Amino acid sequence: MSNEVKVGILAVAAVALSIWGYKFIRGKNLLLKSNTYTVYYPKVDRMQIGTQVFINGVEVGSVANVRLLNDVDRTVEVVLDLEPGMRIPRNTKAVIVSTGFMGGKAIMLEYPRPCSGDDCAESGDVIEGEIRGLLGS
Repeated sequence: MSNEVKVGILAVAAVALSIWGYKFIRGKNLLLKSNTYTVYYPKVDRMQIGTQVFINGVEVGSVANVRLLNDVDRTVEVVLDLEPGMRIPRNTKAVIVSTGFMGGKAIMLEYPRPCSGDDCAESGDVIEGEIRGLLGS
């Protein structure tokens, strides 16, 4: 095997390891399958990929994608990426909340009681969205 091929293989491995390391440091392990849920909002006010998702004040995931569906009704699709093994009920509400006066956002997952078996949402399901201001609504 020539030196050029060895250097090429080493470069590809270094790039792949760097990408995996960056994602791992940001809290997303590429080797584990996470749960994703889709939420639709009329607006999201500067929400970004990586916005934290909480249950009872504990971080359980982040926003994986934000996109405007169309220009007619301006619905925004937000994809949540939750930790592997995290189970939420089908009646969960994903509430956008302000985290301070500077405009920071987070998503709080709210539900009346934990799920058990059949009433758990499956990865890929759509859950209800709600927007709440800094002082509540």
